[in-house]
Amino acid sequence: MRLLLDEMLSPVIAAHLRDEGHDVIAVAESRNWRQSPDDEIFALAQRESRTVVTKNIQDFRPLGFSAIERGDQHAGLVLISNRRFPAHDPHVTGKLISSLRRLLETRDDLTNSEFWLT
Repeated sequence: MRLLLDEMLSPVIAAHLRDEGHDVIAVAESRNWRQSPDDEIFALAQRESRTVVTKNIQDFRPLGFSAIERGDQHAGLVLISNRRFPAHDPHVTGKLISSLRRLLETRDDLTNSEFWLT
């Protein structure tokens, strides 16, 4: 599975997972992608067959549903709860790396589906 981390997620997460051999990129790593509308990020992810990892549930879930309703496929969504991974937690980056690592090691595909990160 290939991941695209939404802009609110640190590129440190992507770099760490890449160092472990996973195919992960972050929106925040590219000036061209930063501050892009969510539908453009979703389209980019689909062009590159990447699963979007985001805390922006209210915007990305409808994009996933719309793609399916049109008969298109999307590479999946990994949804992150602010309650489980609060931004003010100094350990949140490490927790996200661990949770994403487990996901990458146990799942190969999330086509047209959602996965709630715990």
